[in-house]
Amino acid sequence: WEIDVQSGRISWTEEVYHIHGVGHEYDPNDLQKNISFYAPDDARIIETAFHRAVNEGIPYDLELNFIQNDGKQIWVRTMGNPVFEGNKVIKVTGNIMDITERKHLELSLREALLKLKVLTGITRHDVVNDLSVIYLSLDMMRESDDEAIKHEYLLKAVDAVDILKKTIEFTREYENFGSVSSKW
Repeated sequence: WEIDVQSGRISWTEEVYHIHGVGHEYDPNDLQKNISFYAPDDARIIETAFHRAVNEGIPYDLELNFIQNDGKQIWVRTMGNPVFEGNKVIKVTGNIMDITERKHLELSLREALLKLKVLTGITRHDVVNDLSVIYLSLDMMRESDDEAIKHEYLLKAVDAVDILKKTIEFTREYENFGSVSSKW
């Protein structure tokens, strides 16, 4: 897209019409109407950024919520670059692209990493607990002269070792998290 600052004339590419979900009968020369395609909070952001590009020559690169003509909400990346003649902005050129898929992947990854962090914390806690049972059982075995009690604590230590082995085996499921599909 491009806007001639002096005339206010706005021209769009085929892709800009497509992203807005409108045909060529749509007149892109109404800037406020164009801005209204952005979600309300993001409309203020793009409007401020656009006016700064026109009036102060400051480029922008934003990722914003966008509502297509049919009401479908998508994410877009929009960029605006002022073009100068001397020290005056004569036009702003830019582009807009649909980044919905990438944004959804980012959000999914963020959620998965949070779950992984929680899982890691739980696993670490379980390992520490199992090691405590093993150490306590070994201490109790050392202090007792009764073979039956020693055997009882040995079984507790062996049970804790088995649980620890299962925990370690489970961690293999998420060892390569993000590089292969998880089974859980």
